[in-house]
Amino acid sequence: MRGQKSHVAARTFCGVALVLGIVFAPVHLQSAASSPAGGRATQARDVSAVTGAGTVSVTVDDVAISVDAPWINQPFIAPPADGLQVATAMQPHPYRELSITSMPYGYPPATEALPAPTQGSVSTLRASLASDRQQEGAVPIGSPTASMFGQQIVGAAYDVTGHFSSTVPQEVVISEWLAEAGSRVWLVRATAEISGGLSGADILTEIQQVALSSSDLTTATALAVPPEVVQVSANAVPTPPWWSGACDDTHYYAGSQQLGWPVHSYQLAPGAVFQGLVACGPRPYYNEGPDVLVRFFSGAVGEYEFECVELSMRWLYQQYGITPYVANGSQVVWNYNGTALQKVANGTTGQVPAAGDVLSYGSTSTNGHTSVVTGAQVNASGNGSVSVIEENASSTGTESLTVSGWTIQDSTAVSGWLHDPTAGGGTPPAFTADTPPSTAMAGDSWSYTFTATGVRRPPSPLATVHCLLASL
Repeated sequence: MRGQKSHVAARTFCGVALVLGIVFAPVHLQSAASSPAGGRATQARDVSAVTGAGTVSVTVDDVAISVDAPWINQPFIAPPADGLQVATAMQPHPYRELSITSMPYGYPPATEALPAPTQGSVSTLRASLASDRQQEGAVPIGSPTASMFGQQIVGAAYDVTGHFSSTVPQEVVISEWLAEAGSRVWLVRATAEISGGLSGADILTEIQQVALSSSDLTTATALAVPPEVVQVSANAVPTPPWWSGACDDTHYYAGSQQLGWPVHSYQLAPGAVFQGLVACGPRPYYNEGPDVLVRFFSGAVGEYEFECVELSMRWLYQQYGITPYVANGSQVVWNYNGTALQKVANGTTGQVPAAGDVLSYGSTSTNGHTSVVTGAQVNASGNGSVSVIEENASSTGTESLTVSGWTIQDSTAVSGWLHDPTAGGGTPPAFTADTPPSTAMAGDSWSYTFTATGVRRPPSPLATVHCLLASL
């Protein structure tokens, strides 16, 4: 079934993409040897390895790829072995992104509104992609050609307006190519914001030169590996009132039976819970179970258990009383039209998400992904990490994302988040403290108070700390 939005439900998948680069120039990619048999070459949160001037190596979907591009001057994040097969490096301002999406046969691409690819389905997928662009109001501006696995592929370029890295809609050029190779269909997408006095034609000239090649694409997809199933723990509370059984198992099992695929629901892992919010499975994108429609209350917009949007909408409804609304994962932030929460664009200087905030991943022209923030450790320079809870992505239901220069870096680019301004947070805490007495000597002890501001839920009180002076 294809990803869709409707008046009854907003189905969202959560994709297999390799995102490379920040500045656009001619690109040539070579595939290195595949990972050892029985081994997993990619580990969660790995970064690419620079092997020489302009050469970068990264493993995605168990395919080791060497990227020969002199303009790539920094490593990018590789995908986790058990989650979405995505690696990314992204520049938010002006927005620049180059992505290579691996779509194995039989797996609907999580970040795209496309059907599951099969052998010989490129023309169908190309028509579907063009139809989606037409529906979103994209303006065709060209048919660039790219070299992909020895084939000269004619693609399509569009002028698109949407949310990519700002709370204000941005105008970008998107070029897309589809090619079939190695039991997969590959989608290559180049995106660049129209800015700095450049025209769409100027941008297209920059980003249309892309060459993709591989010496070995025979490895099986990493998505074929089934995850460990962990049953719901007894202390998963509070329980949503519409649930029947842990992780709504009674309702989910009955619905899956009607769909001809009977399977039980479960908590993804013992740690997949945040303030009573439980991340559940099975994960539809990984062919672990079907989508089963649920309504939080009579007449509510329906959500699919257990897509990524279901978790974020459940949190927004239970925590803030925000009723479900139609949105894909990429649109949860940008389709919110209330006033209780603030929209914050990723890469905003001085702003980081706090526990309870809701993230959207990917541009609003894709299905994308969404998650709920469980904590953040970011210093005054905007560097650190953000932890999240999620569904239909990692097998554990949790993930840690790197923050660098106020920008959250993930394998599917985070576009922004919803923030509760009344709960505090949003900026790293600042500390003030008394200084030790001028007469203090080594070995003396003293008491002083320090105040932390900007700490979210609960606010940090004044604290008295007793310290031993080790040296002066």
